[in-house]
Amino acid sequence: MAAIIGLGTGMPSMRNLRGSRRWICAAAMCAVVVCGGCGGSDIVPNGAGTGSVSLRAVWEGNGGGASFDGDSDVPAAVRTVEVRIAAGGRVFREFVDPRLTRQVVIDGVPTGPAAVAVLGYDVHIGQLPDPNEVDLTPSFASEDVAIQVRAGKTTDAGEVTVLARPFVTDLVPVPGGLDVPPSTRVEFLLATVRGDINPDSIDIAIDGVAQVSAGVPVSGAELTPCRDGGPSPCGGLDRQVSGYRFRAAGAELPERSSIAIRVRAADEGDPPRTVDFIYTFETASAG
Repeated sequence: MAAIIGLGTGMPSMRNLRGSRRWICAAAMCAVVVCGGCGGSDIVPNGAGTGSVSLRAVWEGNGGGASFDGDSDVPAAVRTVEVRIAAGGRVFREFVDPRLTRQVVIDGVPTGPAAVAVLGYDVHIGQLPDPNEVDLTPSFASEDVAIQVRAGKTTDAGEVTVLARPFVTDLVPVPGGLDVPPSTRVEFLLATVRGDINPDSIDIAIDGVAQVSAGVPVSGAELTPCRDGGPSPCGGLDRQVSGYRFRAAGAELPERSSIAIRVRAADEGDPPRTVDFIYTFETASAG
C-alpha cells in the first residue's frame, strides 16, 4: 500500500506520470492516496483497492491556506516539510523540500483508522539527520488529525492548522555527531516565529550539569537575545524569528563519551507553547 501526498496547485486530481510506476496526485491540498494491494511496481488506479485523504495546511501567520506551492506559501523558518501518518500501529514519515517538490510517496499505509500531521523544520532536507536516530524540533507543527481511510473513497480532513512553536536549530555539534573534539563549545539557536521566548523559562544542561537555569547562564556561558530584522539578527538568514543564541562555557567535554544536551523553554503565549529537546553526540579522544 502507498500513500501519495501531492503538493501543487488546483483541486485534487489523478494523473499517470509518464515513466513512473506510481499514480501521482497534484493538488492545492495535500492528497494522501492509500493503495490497497500495491506491490512492487504495480500501478493501482483510484478504485476499489485505494482510498484517499485530502487536507489543506494553514500555516500560522501566513493569512490563509497554503499549498506548499512557492516560497510565499511556506514560512521562512520552514525549509523541510514532514508529512506523518500513524496507522495500523505504525508511524510513516516522509520529508520534502516544499520549494522543489510537490509530491510525497509513503509506502505501506493501510486503510482504516489513521492520523495525519504536518510539520515544518528549519533545517534543509539535505542536512537532516536520520529521523530514526534523531528527532529534531519542528519550527511549525499541527495536531494529529484523526481520519478513516476507506478503499475507493476520499476523506476530507479539512483545514489543518500548522502552528509555530519554540525550536532549537543551528546546532554545533550536530545531533548524532561522531568524533567531536572535546574542546568543542556547544552552541545553538533557541527561537520562535510567534512572539518571544520567555527568558525565565530557559533551562539548558550538558550531561546533567546546568549551563542556564531560569534564563541565567553560568559563568563563561553565553545567552544572547536576537531578533531577525533588527540590529541583532538570529543568523545569516532572515527567518523572521526571535530568540536566544546559546554558547556553552569553555570547559572541555569528557573524551570518548556520549554527551547529552537538554534544552527546555516556553514562549510568552497564553497558553505558552513549549520545547523540551534532548540530543546526543559522541566525543573523540583528546589531542
